[in-house]
Amino acid sequence: MIATVLLIGIFSFAAVVVGAIISDSYRVESDPLVDFSDFAAESTGSTTTITFTHVGGESLDPKSINVVISGINNLDRTSSTTLQFEPDTEITFGETLQLTTAPGDPYYPAGNQLRISIIYKPSGNEIAGETVTVT
Repeated sequence: MIATVLLIGIFSFAAVVVGAIISDSYRVESDPLVDFSDFAAESTGSTTTITFTHVGGESLDPKSINVVISGINNLDRTSSTTLQFEPDTEITFGETLQLTTAPGDPYYPAGNQLRISIIYKPSGNEIAGETVTVT
């Protein structure tokens, strides 16, 4: 009888330890708490420049996000362009960021609606975004 209780106790303890190890290995990184505003887009006639400002929350590693812009381009087609940051410094409160489409790539003409989405790479989720009119 004592051996049975002891054996059940050992197996129960082992099951708890194995369960804790497995659940810890499936930890999902949560999206950062961050706020951006003042989204804007400007066309130069051959490129599109977007700007937005970090107005609160956590600092971000620029390599952890993509900026996706979507709308009707200069070829009258719906398209999306992913822009990535090059700087190595963290994006912090009060910083205004600016990205420009590459010359030769489709651009978004003035007057068109453009969706600007900030995507957190580890989760693939949009952490901020806004639809603006290109000026």
